[in-house]
Amino acid sequence: MLRLAAAAVIASVVVVASGGGAVAAEMSAADSTIRLPAVTGSYGVGTFTALWTDSARSDTTDQGARPRSVGIQVWYPASPSAANPLAAYASGVDTSASEYGRLMARVRGHAAWMPPFAVGLRRAPVAVLSTGRSMAAYDYSAIAEDLASHGYVVVGVNSPHLSRFFTAEGGAVPPAPAPSLKVLQHFDEADEFFEPMIREVAADLRFVVRRLVLANRSDRTLAGHLDLGRLAMMGHSNGALAASRACAEDGHCRACLGIEGTQAREIRKNGVGKPYGLLISDQSLGYDAENVYRELGSHVGTSYTVIIVNGAGHNSSTDLLLVRPTLFQYRLDPGRGVDIARAAIRAFLDDKLLGRAGVDVKAALARYPEVEVQKSFPQTPQGAAR
Repeated sequence: MLRLAAAAVIASVVVVASGGGAVAAEMSAADSTIRLPAVTGSYGVGTFTALWTDSARSDTTDQGARPRSVGIQVWYPASPSAANPLAAYASGVDTSASEYGRLMARVRGHAAWMPPFAVGLRRAPVAVLSTGRSMAAYDYSAIAEDLASHGYVVVGVNSPHLSRFFTAEGGAVPPAPAPSLKVLQHFDEADEFFEPMIREVAADLRFVVRRLVLANRSDRTLAGHLDLGRLAMMGHSNGALAASRACAEDGHCRACLGIEGTQAREIRKNGVGKPYGLLISDQSLGYDAENVYRELGSHVGTSYTVIIVNGAGHNSSTDLLLVRPTLFQYRLDPGRGVDIARAAIRAFLDDKLLGRAGVDVKAALARYPEVEVQKSFPQTPQGAAR
């Protein structure tokens, strides 16, 4: 991601320092509840987590080789039921073992734990979401809950060596080290650094799609409710790189949206036949001295939408600043950043997956003066040498 990735690296370094003073500073109001923004759709929201194992692939940790496993969290439109309690925000995190855990215990979302799928909604479009480096699927709950309230199924994917607090059977799998800023000054070197992660995480995302096919047949909550003909992939930061390749290679995927992250090298250089988008802050674009974010749009026949949010930062689309408001300093208010991200993501998915009449990303975001939408870029012939 070139200099664009430098913002991601800096942000990741701060995030993984979650056990120290940064979290302690957030605990000053330890008895207060942190509430995520209310959902804007008409459906209730359900959620559950699972560990899915790909027996065809292996993963190597300090405890030896084992089958590759990914943690997933699913949000879906639901029929509210008093029998289903509100879900914990950070499922799997020990809320008594650390300051971070106690902070997570204060967060309240809007999803119930495994209620029935929404009555009257036969099949729902699907969005598969890959996390950023050192992030967890629950860090995107505000986005995922809102999409579910509008009739989407969102599948957050926690990949070993990328996601935070991913725990495979038998032990923790920490994120891989971030690249140095020196590496990020040279685009080709950055591509080479990210390639192992892109390869593994893209395979994780394709595996998740295969498992969703099975879930649509037999899962007690999702069976018969997944419209896998209307599936998109999304990724934040490093996860955007992996999602871009997975979508290009997977026949189920109809569109891809990167959040604060561009595309894998072969897609940027050669173009792609599916609609792609990029939701990005002006802060991150400040690192992109070579205008890498525009490359995909330069190819004839490529549908590419870039949504620029002025005043935002690398994590404005996530829950991080809603939960820990002193973690980063951006010009844009954290609640406003999430509000814009929700509107932008839903407009893109409604347009590309549902084809709803009158849905236009630029028109849908016109009420936000901070937002610029670009759909046209200088053209070069498809497949031209780069």
